[in-house]
Amino acid sequence: MNSQSELFHDIRLVFNLRYNKKPQILRRDSVFSRDFGLSQSTQASFLTDIGNIYRIQISTDDLPKEFNLDQLAEVIIKKKNKKAFAP
Repeated sequence: MNSQSELFHDIRLVFNLRYNKKPQILRRDSVFSRDFGLSQSTQASFLTDIGNIYRIQISTDDLPKEFNLDQLAEVIIKKKNKKAFAP
C-alpha cells in the first residue's frame, strides 16, 4: 500500500470506528466535523489506525462549506506532500 492509499485508509478507518458508517457529506461547522478535529480554528487532528496522532494546519478556506471524505483526504494529502505534515 502506498502512502496515499494508507492515508485514505487511515482517515476512513477513523470514521468507520467512531461512527460505524462512511460519511458522505460533512459540514465544517457540524458536531460531526468538530468531533473529527475540524473547526473554525486552523488545526485539524486525526488518529491513524495504529494510534498515531497527526496534526496538520488546514484553513477552513481549504474546504468548501460542505465536503466529502475524499475532498478532505485530498487536502490532507496535498499538505502532507508539501511537508507540512508532522507527527
